[in-house]
Amino acid sequence: NYAVQVVATIGGLSTSVDYIITVAPSVINITTSSNNLNLYTLAGSPSCPVTITFNISAAVTIGSLTTSSPALTTGTFASGSTITINNSGRIAGKGGDGGDDAGHNLVTCPNKDGKPGGNGLDIACGGVTINNSGTIGGGGGGGGAGADLGGGNPCFSFYAGTGGGGGAGSTPG
Repeated sequence: NYAVQVVATIGGLSTSVDYIITVAPSVINITTSSNNLNLYTLAGSPSCPVTITFNISAAVTIGSLTTSSPALTTGTFASGSTITINNSGRIAGKGGDGGDDAGHNLVTCPNKDGKPGGNGLDIACGGVTINNSGTIGGGGGGGGAGADLGGGNPCFSFYAGTGGGGGAGSTPG
């Protein structure tokens, strides 16, 4: 509820009227898949507290193109906002890349370990309620590399195999 006072002045006469304005809650239906979704931006970046319900449909996947960005973030709604996320779809971070033998030398093995997966969800403000009947998950970590490269390489001298598999996620690593 917002209190509004209208004041009219004509010459020496002045009068005022007080109003209470109630803004109905907004509903935003998300019916198409997307990546790196920011709910605050989707809602138009409101500067005052709002009440918004986001409905994510069952056939929708909210994913991420990088492990450094979450698949879905609330963004920074104003303090006092009430945000409800009804998820029937899939919110999934990007899978981490698998390890490989790139960049190795006789001393270091910088890429042998698989990389972490990305976050599925980032809650960046207060007042958020999540009702989940779908799936919410981070991207899986990538598998480590293994190979017998020979030549005295200390990184892989006891392993057999090749590069590690990418982690599962909205986009596999």
